[in-house]
Amino acid sequence: LDYQYDLGDCMFCQLCVNACNFDAIKFTNDFENAVFDRSKLVLHLNEEVYKGGSLPNLVDGGADWEVGTFNTKKK
Repeated sequence: LDYQYDLGDCMFCQLCVNACNFDAIKFTNDFENAVFDRSKLVLHLNEEVYKGGSLPNLVDGGADWEVGTFNTKKK
């Protein structure tokens, strides 16, 4: 099972935000994601969660899951 968030396909139209019944997706004004390799725009959310990536403490319940507000910048 692989949950992917592809920033390359996203038009930031907020249709997914309006359709989500659980308020799990929220967009911010942080949408600058310029990269040279389009594969870096695909985020695998299950890997981010279990490898301690940009969604810290999600498994332990320490942070809310807001897809649009997590840090997409590579450190």
